[in-house]
Amino acid sequence: MEFITAILFFLLSLGLLGSHGKSKPSLILYRVSIFCVLVISILTIGQYFLSNLQNINATFEPDTLASNFQRKTPLATAICFLLIGVSILGIQSKSKKVKSIINGLIFITWVINFIAIIIFILNIPSKNADFLIPIPIHSSLIFFFYSGFLLFKNDSKTLNELIFGNYTGSNLIKSSGPFVFGMIMIMGLVLIYLINNEQVDVNVGLIIYSIIAVVFSLTNIFVVAIQLNRSDQEKIIYENALHASIKEIKQYKEALDSCSLVDITDMNGTIISVNDKFCEISKYDRKELIGKTHRVINSGHHSKEFYADLWHEIKTEKSGLGTLK
Repeated sequence: MEFITAILFFLLSLGLLGSHGKSKPSLILYRVSIFCVLVISILTIGQYFLSNLQNINATFEPDTLASNFQRKTPLATAICFLLIGVSILGIQSKSKKVKSIINGLIFITWVINFIAIIIFILNIPSKNADFLIPIPIHSSLIFFFYSGFLLFKNDSKTLNELIFGNYTGSNLIKSSGPFVFGMIMIMGLVLIYLINNEQVDVNVGLIIYSIIAVVFSLTNIFVVAIQLNRSDQEKIIYENALHASIKEIKQYKEALDSCSLVDITDMNGTIISVNDKFCEISKYDRKELIGKTHRVINSGHHSKEFYADLWHEIKTEKSGLGTLK
């Protein structure tokens, strides 16, 4: 790892730690660290487009045996530092629009380094892959986990629901994700092995790879589709049963309301709901009863002890039996 790359990772960590603090020193540490990351990243990127800029790595690591280009921090690495630095600057924002932009920048960084890791795992020769994602594997791994942590920190609720939730989309990721990724990696490794050992031609290998990938993809799609259809069928059955139960309960309620006085109270005896029959017999409007206790309709026929015993029975046994006048 280049010295400047190590310094930038250190500054990013300082900035991230400082962003959690509320004191003035923490705020200063946060801003200065991220500012340094952004400046160094921009200067490093500028080296690839402006020939008159001095190589930063050469400043910190003078090496007469290495060429100026060889000592440069890879362009993709500098871009990742820039994206992460900007993301940490905006990660504390309360704006949903800013958070969405930050999530996009972090996700781009995650994808770039995911590709770099895949290139390393598949053992693609540097001369064939450097033009794509020329990031050293140790830097890629740090960026991969760093960006994953920031992505989780910035939108933990959405990611928790997506990865650990029991929703259809979450189950799809958990069931199909490992299968698709595993098959792509295995087929890629086999293809590269066969090509490197000159057992198959590149064109033939790509055709075989494509055919197998299509077959496995279609198989996975059909399996997932069958599972989703079964889930929907079960859902329809449960919904129909629920609608039938609701309809039956509604019929019971209509029968009860037509012949009985029904009121609902909280644990303190305050009326929170009454039916039409209750209003009709008591001669009170619904608005006059809700929020009051039964004292408002107390005829005086029963003693206080009667009501006390009735309420005690209701609270302890969840029901009470008696005749009110």
